Amino acid sequence: MPYRLLGHFLSVLFLLPGLSFAAAERAAKTTGWQSQRDRLRPHYRASQPSQRLLRSPLLAKTPASSAAAAFPDTLNILALRAEFQPDSLEETTGNGLFMLAANPEITIDPPPHNRAYFAAQLTALANYYKSVSNGKVVLNFQVLPNDENAAYRLPQDMRYYGPGRDSAERDKRLAELLRDAINAADAAGSVDFSQFDSFIIFHAGIGEDFAEEIDETPNDIPSAFLNLNDLRKDLGNNDPGYRGIAVQNGAFFIEDGILLPETQSREIVGSGLIEFGLLGTSTLMFGYQLGLPNLFNTETGASGIGQFGLMDQGSNNYQGLIPAQPEAWSKVFLGWEEPIVITSGENFEIAAALANNPNKIYKIPITDSEYFLLENRSRDLNGDRIASGRDVNGVRIQFRENDFAAEQAISVITQVDEYDFGLPYTVDQNNRALPGPGILIWHIDENIIRANYANNRVNADADHRGVDLEEADGAQDIGRFYGFLDPGSGSELGLPEDAWWSKNPVITEYLRPDEPVSFGPKTMPSTAANNGSNTGIVITNFSDIAPVMTFSLRNQFAVPNFPQYAGGSAAALLSPMLADLTGDDKADIVAATISGEIFAWQADGSKVIANGDVATVTQPNGLTAQIPRATFAAGGPLASPPAFADVVGDGRAEVIALLQEGKLQVWQAKDDDGNGRADLAWQVEVGATQSNVVVRAETKNVFCGNEAGTVFSFTGAGELRWQTALQRPVRGLALLGNGLLVTLDNGSAVLSENDGAVIPSNLPLSRGPAPNGAFAIADIDNDGQIEGLVAEQNGRLFFPNQQNAEQTVLDFGAAIGGLAIGDINRDGRKEVVLAAGNQLFAVNYNGVVTENFPRKIGEQPRTAFVAQYLISPIIADVDGDGSQDVLVPGADGNVYAYRGNGSLVEGFPLALPGPGRGSLAAGDLDNDGKLELVGASGSGFVHVWRLPESSGQADWPIYHHDAAQTSLNPARETPVITDGKLMPEQSVYNYPNPAREGSTRIRYRLNGAAKVKISIFDTAGDLVTEFEGPGLAQADNEVEWQLNGVQSGVYLAKVEAQGDTEKVMKIIKIAVVK
Repeated sequence: MPYRLLGHFLSVLFLLPGLSFAAAERAAKTTGWQSQRDRLRPHYRASQPSQRLLRSPLLAKTPASSAAAAFPDTLNILALRAEFQPDSLEETTGNGLFMLAANPEITIDPPPHNRAYFAAQLTALANYYKSVSNGKVVLNFQVLPNDENAAYRLPQDMRYYGPGRDSAERDKRLAELLRDAINAADAAGSVDFSQFDSFIIFHAGIGEDFAEEIDETPNDIPSAFLNLNDLRKDLGNNDPGYRGIAVQNGAFFIEDGILLPETQSREIVGSGLIEFGLLGTSTLMFGYQLGLPNLFNTETGASGIGQFGLMDQGSNNYQGLIPAQPEAWSKVFLGWEEPIVITSGENFEIAAALANNPNKIYKIPITDSEYFLLENRSRDLNGDRIASGRDVNGVRIQFRENDFAAEQAISVITQVDEYDFGLPYTVDQNNRALPGPGILIWHIDENIIRANYANNRVNADADHRGVDLEEADGAQDIGRFYGFLDPGSGSELGLPEDAWWSKNPVITEYLRPDEPVSFGPKTMPSTAANNGSNTGIVITNFSDIAPVMTFSLRNQFAVPNFPQYAGGSAAALLSPMLADLTGDDKADIVAATISGEIFAWQADGSKVIANGDVATVTQPNGLTAQIPRATFAAGGPLASPPAFADVVGDGRAEVIALLQEGKLQVWQAKDDDGNGRADLAWQVEVGATQSNVVVRAETKNVFCGNEAGTVFSFTGAGELRWQTALQRPVRGLALLGNGLLVTLDNGSAVLSENDGAVIPSNLPLSRGPAPNGAFAIADIDNDGQIEGLVAEQNGRLFFPNQQNAEQTVLDFGAAIGGLAIGDINRDGRKEVVLAAGNQLFAVNYNGVVTENFPRKIGEQPRTAFVAQYLISPIIADVDGDGSQDVLVPGADGNVYAYRGNGSLVEGFPLALPGPGRGSLAAGDLDNDGKLELVGASGSGFVHVWRLPESSGQADWPIYHHDAAQTSLNPARETPVITDGKLMPEQSVYNYPNPAREGSTRIRYRLNGAAKVKISIFDTAGDLVTEFEGPGLAQADNEVEWQLNGVQSGVYLAKVEAQGDTEKVMKIIKIAVVK
C-alpha cells in the first residue's frame, strides 16, 4: 500500500534566526511528547547481545579491571540498503521500495531516503556513541550501494520476511533477510567484508517496533540484532561448527548483524501520523552490538529501567530524537567509566556526564557481587531549558520541553548537545522545568547478571533485577502495568521523583516530611541487599540538583579494603580464623581452602606475605579479570582449618596445618627467601589423617592424630614427645584440663597430656563416629568439673545426665557441623549451641532445648542445606547489651545473629553472598574495644563487618573456640538464682500439641529442686499413665510421653512438683490425633 504520511505530532516551529519561542509554559511535569509516547511505546524484539566485540581491545576491560589505555578505538560499520520485491499488500507499509520522493510535510527523518540519508543516520549514531562514551567509541562507516538512489533487491517481498507467523518462523525469516541482503552485496563484488566490524541492513519500510492498539500492517519487519547463536539456530541448523554467513567465497564469515527500517514514523488509526526518529532504534540495536544486554523484561516486554537508560524505553526519549545516555552500569560494563569505590565519607562530588569534573560514577559495595552505583543525571546542564542540535546540513535545532524549533526545514538530526534532555522532569514553584532528575542510585547484582546475561534475562524478574533503579519516591513503579484510573498510572517508565536530591517533594512532603532526604536501612526503598539483609549503608546530605551534586555516605559495618578474594567456592573454603601472625598485637585474618591454599591478610586488607599473586575471575559479560590474592602458603589438601600459636617462641603466632596426606607443617609469617610464601619452620610425617590439630599455647605442645589410630604430641620445635595407638581412625582432638579428648570413628577416649596414657573418664563419650569439629569442652553445670560433649554424624549429641550416671542422647535429625558453648540467656549457666540442618538449637545444662529455640536459619530448605553445607555457630555480644548472642551463616546468603530469647538482633541479618558454610569469626581487629566479624562467602570472598555496638566480649568467638583449636571454654559462671513460685504455672505446657505421632514432650520450669510426677487422665477421669520427670533447679525441664497404644482424644496431664517447702500442681490439656 502507499505511504500515508498525513501529519505529525510534535509541535514544530520554523523560526527566524532569533529562534524565539511562542509556545506557552506548561505547568504539567510530563511533556506532550512523553504522554503521546506512553500511548505508543516501543516493543522491540528481545535481541541477544553480542560478545564478539567484548573480546576485542576496544571493550576488553571490565568493571573489575578497567583502564583508559584501550581507548579510543574505532569500529568500522558496513551499511547495506536493501529493498524488497515490489508489492501492493495491505499488511505491510509502503510498496517494498525506499521512499525517494521528497515530502515537505514530513518533519522527522524526511525523505528522500537515499544514500545520503542513511549516511546521515550513521553520522547521528556515531555522534551519539562518541558523546556518551566520552570519546571511547569511534564509529566509521560506509554505505552501499554507492549509487545515491540504488539498493540491493531481495528475492522476496516484505511479507515473506515479516513477523505475521509464529516466533520460530519469524526469527528464521529475519535471519534470512540478513543473509539475503549480505549475499546480494557479496554478489555485487564491490566490498571487502573483512574490513568491517559491524553490519547494518537498512531495509525499506517501517519497523514493527511499536505497540499499536490496531495494527493494520502486522507484517512490517521488527528491528533486530542477530548474533551468532541466532544465525546458527535459524540458518545453520544448530550445527556447532557453523561460523556465520559466508562471503567472499568462504574467506570471511559474518557472525552478526543489525536490521533497521528506513524510518519509524507511522500513521496510527484515529491519530494520523506520529513521527519518531530512527536514532532511538539504531542506538539500542548498536548497544547489543557492543555487548549490552536488554534491561527490559524480555519475557513480557515490561520496562526494567524505564526512561533512564538506553537499553530500555530511554532509547525512544523525545520521540527517538534524543535517546537517553546509557545508565551507570552499562558505562562501567563497557569500560567507559571507572567507578570510584567508597565506603564512607562526607560531601562526595558527583558530576553529570557533561560537567567538567571527573567524578562521574560512585560504587558502594554491598557484597563481593552486589553494589550500588550512583550517577548524576542532568537533562539540562546549564539550566537554560533548551537542548541544541544540528541536522546533517548544519541547520540548528533547539529542543524545549514540549516542542522544538529550527530556522528552516530540517533533515536528519545528527547531533544533540544533551542526550539526557529527554528524561522526565519536574518543575519549580514558578512552573519552570528543573534541570534534573538528580542522583540516580542503581542496585547492581552481578550474580543475577552473570546467571542471565547469556539467556537475555538480566531484568526479566521484576522482583530480582540485575540492574535495578532505587526509585526515590518509594514506589517500585517501573515495569508495572496500571490502568488509566489507577494511582500509579503514568509512572510505569519512571518519574522525575525517582531521582534523589535534597528537595525531592515526594520525600520531603509525604514520605518523611520531618527528615532530610536519605537512603538507608529504614527508608523506602531501603539499602538492604537483595536477600533482605542489612547492609548498614546510609546515604545522606543530598544537595540540590546541579551539574555537580554532593552526598555523604556512612556504613556502620564497612571495613576498608574488604572483601578480599580467597578463591574457590563455599564448598572449598574452610572457616576463617583470627590470629596475630605479624606480632603487632592485632589479629590477622586467615582463610584456607580444602585444597590446601592458605591466605592471610592484615586488618587493613594488606597481604601478610607480600607477593604479586592474582586470581582470574569471570565477569558478568563472560570475560575474565585478575584480582589480588593474599597467598600465605600452600602445602596440600588440609584435614581441617589450621591452628595458630607461637610455638617457636618468636613472639608471633605460627600457622600449624595438618595435611590429609599426613604432613604436620608449621609456617612462620616471614619470607626470608623472597619466594612470596611464608617460610616453613618445620614439618613432620604423621600418616594420612582426617583429624584436626590442637595446640596447648602455654607449653607450645602440638597434638594431632591419624587414620591408623595414632595420636601424636610434638614440642614447639617439632620433636616427638609421645605417641599412643588407639587402633581406630582419629576424627578430632580437644583439650581438657590436663588431658586430651580424642574422638574416634567408633567412639571417644581421654589421654593424659603428659605421656599419652589412656585415663579413665566419666565424660559422656560418643558410641559412634563423630564428624570433625562436632565436640566441645566446658563446665556446663557449674559443678567445678568440665564436661565433654560429642556429636555423631547422624545428628545425635551425647550429653551428661545431671541426675544419674547415664548420658543423655539428643537426636537432632540432621548432621551437626560444630558446637559452641556460652551463656546466651544470662542465667549464669552455659548453653550448648549447634546448627542441625537449617535449625539453630540452644540446649541448657540438663539437655533440654531452651525456650524460644530452635530457630530457623533463613529460608533454605533443610534437605538442600544438609546435603551441601555444615555450619557451626559462634557466640559473642554483638549489640553491647551485656548478653551473648549466637551468630551463624545461613544457606540463603545471610549472616544471622540471635539473642538468647530467640529474637533476631537488630541490624541483622547481614549480607553474605552465597550459601554459608563452616563458622564465622569475631575479634577486635583494630584494638578499638569493638568486635569485627569475619565470614567467607560462597563466591570465595572473605568479608569483614564492623560491629560498632558490640561489647568486645565473646564466649565462643571462632571455630573450635580459639586460634589454638582447643574446643575448650574454661570460663566459670555464677548461676542466677530466680525467685518466685517453685513451678510457675505459665511455664507448664507440652509440644507438639496436638500430638500426631510418636510422642509429645511435657515442659516446665523449676526455680528450685523438686520431685516431679506427671499423671495423665482421659476425659472420663481414668488414669492412663503416670511417670516421673526431672527436677533440676533453675532450669527448664522436659519429659517425654510415649503415645504407643494411646488413642486419639483429649487428655489431662497433672504436673506436680514437690520441693522442700512448697508443692505446686498444674493441669494442662493434651490433644492426641492419630
